Amino acid sequence: MEKNILILSSTFPLDKHDPVPKFVESQIINLKKNYKNLNFFVIAPSIKNLPASSSKYYQQFRYRYFFSKFEVLGKNGILPSLRSNLLFLFIIPFFILFQLVFTLKFVKNNKVDLIYAHWVTPQAIVANIVKIIYKVPFVFTSHSKDAEILSYIPYFGKKLLNNIVKNSHKFTTVSNFTFLKLLQITDMNKMAINKNLTIPIGVNTNDYDAVLPSMPNVFELNNKIKLVFIGRFVKEKGVEKFLFEIKNFLECNNNFEVILCGSGKLFASYKNLINFLNINKKVRISESFLNTEELKFIYKNSNFIVIPSLSEGLPVVLQEALYFGNITISSIFSNASEYINQGVNGFLYNPFNEGELTKLLDEILNNKFDLLKIKQNAYKTGQKFNSKKIAIKTYEHLFID
Repeated sequence: MEKNILILSSTFPLDKHDPVPKFVESQIINLKKNYKNLNFFVIAPSIKNLPASSSKYYQQFRYRYFFSKFEVLGKNGILPSLRSNLLFLFIIPFFILFQLVFTLKFVKNNKVDLIYAHWVTPQAIVANIVKIIYKVPFVFTSHSKDAEILSYIPYFGKKLLNNIVKNSHKFTTVSNFTFLKLLQITDMNKMAINKNLTIPIGVNTNDYDAVLPSMPNVFELNNKIKLVFIGRFVKEKGVEKFLFEIKNFLECNNNFEVILCGSGKLFASYKNLINFLNINKKVRISESFLNTEELKFIYKNSNFIVIPSLSEGLPVVLQEALYFGNITISSIFSNASEYINQGVNGFLYNPFNEGELTKLLDEILNNKFDLLKIKQNAYKTGQKFNSKKIAIKTYEHLFID
């Protein structure tokens, strides 16, 4: 029996060349490949009124919410946009209102069996209102602080989250930490425990397995040990703090180099910081996010994947790195500790403890750890993020009545 699933997301790529994070799109593709009976329709915010393309896996629709110049919330993410400019707070009400109006019109004019909202705020809020009006059931996924945001609204925020949990069919959280944060806010603890499944988004292993690796321009074949960051250039990813921390270590260890693979509005800022710290000969940075072929090359040819996040649900890059058997060095604030055992299948550190990262690197250099064994264990851990396994769990939890 066919089901029409309406996806609500505040972040979704316009097309295959868009550097916007693709984890929601990847999830749709993985589900569609395994369950042909699911028909996906995506509603996402306009990005400067640029055209958006659909694919054989989904149809996407974009709603306008402000003047083109200021339609950036879907490109950079709501929280990163607010951190960069508090004036964007003025746009948030328009963002939510026009998402709601567009979704109501879509549901009225199309047969929708289920709404799947990515992020509690604001997508699950919108889905909840649509359910009240049109009786369409909804599920949601909480990725990071999207439920916690509601706790900043006195009284009403908690009541709203209680209502969302109560009215939802089921929901998922990407990490135990994210779920515990949600439980701290809602009074519907027993109901939330029964409705939730903590499960990562997973890796688009089908795409990675189907392509040959291709060396990106940011990479250089040499004998140096490579510390590689992959992700958006936004504050919560912790790149700036990482660069300050690694400066002295790079000066004392000529056999190390850092590669920053990503894109985002802080690119110019990081470029200037690299020059200011005088580490430009040992740090390279990409000007645009890498494609699947290039990322596969990076994973296969990097010594360490560094995840210096200051705030995160569960990074997709951690899952991808483990899938390829990379040794990861992750901030404890990435929630990597839910999968990483120190010195067994990766490494953890506190970015706010000065010198902790460089001490760890010195211990690695001094052969304190069996890196080959750690790589083998990392690979074993990474197989649980296989796209088919994740798709089956997601389908059975969210889409079966």
